[in-house]
Amino acid sequence: MSVIDRPAMSDTDLIECLLPNHLFSLLIEALEAAGTWELRPDLAENLEKEMARLLMPLDVFSVKRFAVKVDGSARALISALGGGDPRHGLHVVALFTLKLIDEGLHPDPATQAALVALLVAEETGADTNWGARSSAARISADRMLRLARLQGLYTTLPTLVRS
Repeated sequence: MSVIDRPAMSDTDLIECLLPNHLFSLLIEALEAAGTWELRPDLAENLEKEMARLLMPLDVFSVKRFAVKVDGSARALISALGGGDPRHGLHVVALFTLKLIDEGLHPDPATQAALVALLVAEETGADTNWGARSSAARISADRMLRLARLQGLYTTLPTLVRS
């Protein structure tokens, strides 16, 4: 049983599940608007479907409340990256998402955001200029996690022994 399928998910768990997906969605929109990088068209669609699935059990007012919280958190984290290249932001969010999963901080390691993060990591590995930017992206991903924790997210210790 996935963490997502359990009957009662806390508000914080739901926000933590939605945040990486929304971060990717915002950056994909920015990339499409700038016309700087072509991504598979189904990536944004799959992220949105997963977010809708997570919000489906909620009433309309709760959905709006969560949407405002997640959007505010995501926009604050993206603005902390600086207004530069959205490709850099996408790389940072990929590292941030993989860091959350590696450290056991994301409530659902089988999230669509993890798949997008792996695809982005694969693309950046093929980029010959990525080596020079990778350490800056890792530093930014660490900073993003610290900022998310200041927002009260990803603060629970990971479960080391699963039953």
